[in-house]
Amino acid sequence: MSEGKVSVLLVEDSASDAALLIETLRETAGDLFQVTALERLDEALLRVKTTLFDVLLLDLTLPDSTGMETFRTARASAPHLPIVLLTGVDDEAVGVEAMRQGIQDYLIKGRADGRQIARAIRYAVERKRSEEALRRMDERLGQIQK
Repeated sequence: MSEGKVSVLLVEDSASDAALLIETLRETAGDLFQVTALERLDEALLRVKTTLFDVLLLDLTLPDSTGMETFRTARASAPHLPIVLLTGVDDEAVGVEAMRQGIQDYLIKGRADGRQIARAIRYAVERKRSEEALRRMDERLGQIQK
């Protein structure tokens, strides 16, 4: 996070949903979140190669990717980036499977308010930082034990 702001890459193909989410976050958290909105997964994956983001807020249904393949592709292309799914798909099995595959949180559009979305984003960033710190400690421990 730069200068206390959380840099969010929002991948949402509905311009009205993206605008509503941005406005909801602004009303809830002021200028804590700096949101970049894109409509396609391929655009987002190109952007993460050149721009540093703290979190990826990802819809499951996009013009160029749908369902489980959407987050699998995002996870494989940007393993360093915590991902929060925000989707209209109300399927508990999909949410559980996404969590098993490393997604930080799974929120249903229309059921999550601004505070829940903001909290999910902040917690996802912190969990990912903790995971990375543990991974680095494991690597150091492995080097010491050699």
